[in-house]
Amino acid sequence: MEIWPGKPYRFLLWNPSTRESIILPHLEFSDEELYAYGLGYDSTNDDYKVVKIDINDQVDEILALKSGSWKRIHETSGRVDYYRRCEGECLAFVHGTFHWYGYSGGRVVVSLNISSEKYEIIPFPETSGLQISSDDELGVSVLGGMLCVYFSNEITFNLWAMKTYGVKESWTNLFTIPTNEQHPTPMYRFSNGEVLLNVYC
Repeated sequence: MEIWPGKPYRFLLWNPSTRESIILPHLEFSDEELYAYGLGYDSTNDDYKVVKIDINDQVDEILALKSGSWKRIHETSGRVDYYRRCEGECLAFVHGTFHWYGYSGGRVVVSLNISSEKYEIIPFPETSGLQISSDDELGVSVLGGMLCVYFSNEITFNLWAMKTYGVKESWTNLFTIPTNEQHPTPMYRFSNGEVLLNVYC
């Protein structure tokens, strides 16, 4: 998303089923920063929440639709120190929590629970000797209700799923396939286990 300095803008949520929409409260932006956005349902508080993730800094904001106002997320249980990487559709939402790829002494998945507004670090899967370089494309997604991570290079595409949420030992390699210099993105997992991939040619 691009924000043009000095230009007026508004964000709105639109429900394509009911054709209803609401304009979100004003939110401050810097044209020198990168942001990611997500919408999720908070089952604990029976509310929908919008998050704004600042990629270059650790200043995130959350909007509960019932409250109608933005607020900064303050980590009270100790600062989670990590480097963010977030490209394209990078926020994966499952179990009331947003996830994205980060770096904290090693590759990790960073999570933000929208009910407790707490961050946590989820260890990356043990890749059994597979080398992940800085040039590889990495991402986080949700397939069949499972948190997934994927990485690809000019040779192979690897897809891992956390079979039991929050249990790092449950990371499972779903498949590894040749890529022919393409970088697939997982989109959907069918009941028979097949995965639909989006490939940019």
